Amino acid sequence: MDSSDRCRLVDYAQHAYGRERGCTVTIDENAIQARLGANIKARREKLGLAQTTLGERSGVHRTYINQLENGHKNLTVVVLSRLADALGTTPSALTKGLLSEEQPDGGLEALP
Repeated sequence: MDSSDRCRLVDYAQHAYGRERGCTVTIDENAIQARLGANIKARREKLGLAQTTLGERSGVHRTYINQLENGHKNLTVVVLSRLADALGTTPSALTKGLLSEEQPDGGLEALP
């Protein structure tokens, strides 16, 4: 995500919260990665799956899953979709709560 994409996302989020627009908010990418990794790990553990098993089901290498769960790697939408399928959930369920602690869906509405 480049800086113009970040600004558009921040502007949209600010608009959704009824705040004045302007790219003045910094998104903490490390916190987002850590929270997403925690969501993946929680779902995997809830299902009683080892990282190796999740890797076999998703086609994602176990060490990459470990790095994701520990917040050390970013992932693509394709990998997110594969992991969600292997975990019997949706990508949106795994990304829930990433943009806002106040509202689990980040306060964003679906774009038309």
